[in-house]
Amino acid sequence: MNIEKQERINFYQSNINDYAAKIKLLETNINRLSILRLIFVLVAAVAFYLTLGYGSVFLTLFSIFATIILFAFLIMLQSKQSTKRDHFLDFKRINENELTMIMSNQNFYNDGSKWIDDHHHYSSDLDLFGEQSLYSMVNRCSTLQGNARLAGIMKDNEPIAINEVKEKQKALKELSSLVEFRQNFQSFLLFSKDSTEDYFSKLVSYSKAAPVLISKNYLIYINLLTLLIGPLVVAAVFFPAGRILLLITLIVNTTIYMLNSKLIRKTAQQILGMEQALMQFKKVFSRIETQNFQSKYCIDLVKNITDKQSDSFSSSFERLSKLVSRFLKAENPFGTIILNGFFLWNLKNTYMAEEIRKEHLGLVDQALDTIAQLEALLSLSTLYFNNPDWAIPTLTDEEGYTYDVVKMAHPLIPENNRVTNSFSLVNERKIDIITGSNMAGKSTFLRTLGINAVLAFCGAPVCAESMKISNFRIFTYMRIKDSLQKNTSTFKMEIDRIESLLNLIQQTKVYFLVDEMLRGTNSLDKFRGSKAMIHRLIEDKSAGIIATHDHQLTTLVSKYPDYLRTHYFDVTIDNGEATFDYTLKPGECRNYNASFMLERIGLTITELT
Repeated sequence: MNIEKQERINFYQSNINDYAAKIKLLETNINRLSILRLIFVLVAAVAFYLTLGYGSVFLTLFSIFATIILFAFLIMLQSKQSTKRDHFLDFKRINENELTMIMSNQNFYNDGSKWIDDHHHYSSDLDLFGEQSLYSMVNRCSTLQGNARLAGIMKDNEPIAINEVKEKQKALKELSSLVEFRQNFQSFLLFSKDSTEDYFSKLVSYSKAAPVLISKNYLIYINLLTLLIGPLVVAAVFFPAGRILLLITLIVNTTIYMLNSKLIRKTAQQILGMEQALMQFKKVFSRIETQNFQSKYCIDLVKNITDKQSDSFSSSFERLSKLVSRFLKAENPFGTIILNGFFLWNLKNTYMAEEIRKEHLGLVDQALDTIAQLEALLSLSTLYFNNPDWAIPTLTDEEGYTYDVVKMAHPLIPENNRVTNSFSLVNERKIDIITGSNMAGKSTFLRTLGINAVLAFCGAPVCAESMKISNFRIFTYMRIKDSLQKNTSTFKMEIDRIESLLNLIQQTKVYFLVDEMLRGTNSLDKFRGSKAMIHRLIEDKSAGIIATHDHQLTTLVSKYPDYLRTHYFDVTIDNGEATFDYTLKPGECRNYNASFMLERIGLTITELT
């Protein structure tokens, strides 16, 4: 393990220790406040009993209100301490996850299994999604939309805009250095990681819902009522007429509430259950609004949040979150009678929520999509931060194909087990034929080329010392599966895959990675078909790599010396043991190990006569 990687390990471990100490201190404070609340209740009970002995209504009421206020203060204090502790717990979890990722490549975020698609141009063959995939290594998204955004970036096989990718590289470099911003962003959204609730869609639906029309006269009446209800209660305690007035007020308010109950219930159904989401999104918006980004990509991305002319999104979401909290206070029998009966509590909350929705949530769909895009970018920037020794690829827009890489390895192979290889294709149109024995590394090499190209086109660093790559689309032909459900044979699936490749080549610039074509047929047809395929690929002036066990294909080099090249992976058999160095070499393989492996399990191999 290199020094830079060890520094990352030390960094995360230091954070874990720091947050653990803070959590311990806060839990001590929370326990003390719990004991203090218990003591307070006992003291308040004694005080209440003593005031009853004096026979004073004023003292009794004072002791009740003082008890409620002081007890509420203790609850609020404990709640703040609990919120802080939970925030530090999230930070601790995030840093523990990063440490686990570096040490054992285990990530608690979504592994992207839902996007596994055997018909995609490359995602299945390159292990982009699912367990132990590139997505499971990169992903730091909690929201459903963030996960989808990251998946879309990885499987988007449209020709890239090189300038845009270069700007994205600068953005990822900037974000990788903003560790506090990244981890705050992650911690604020962590609540939604395991939730099945689609908070984004719910908020967008609410922002575009039909207006809830409540007369402004009701608001004037409610504000007036708020000023008068105190004197009315005092009058009711001391005068019979006051009790009659209070009863009339309760009847009038109940009538008004019932007349507007459908509108109140409609708003409640739309926003209840969103309190935590609104407050967490408020924190995310607040961080975005106050972050001074330097890269053009990030500045342009957050413009629809930072350039908001009216109330900021963080302010609007905070107000709406508080309204949800106010709504909940009346969602019980006591709250319904007291708050709605005397203050028309949720009628006012409905009016205020509609004002926020109408005036400040018009562009919330774009703002939430920005959060999703930032989640995807922060995932890629964390890969950048965790692997400081990886290379930032240079992208070119040359007419030919360029894939020039030095000391490249597969990012999903543990660092201690990686074997690096170099490969050079510079502004040319070449097809490379790779031969080699079983288990020598041909398939892994093809996947290494493919997965690092995906990272490069995402704007991310690549697992290599250096890379220069041109603009092309990737197509793979590696894992071919038959389908019992669709009554489709392996050979038919191969034919379909070849047809897809040939069609795509007619449309755009493609770099293909083919592993053992036409394996589902006999050896003679396989050789004839492979020859025809290579001839067609040369005619179409395409480029790519074909890995094969069919040594006869290397004879085509003499026919197409300007277009075909050969490489191989070797095996050494010594004292009954096969040894692989997994190193790409120029030329043709001369050593094969299939017969040796078959003899090891008891089969007798004889020469054909």
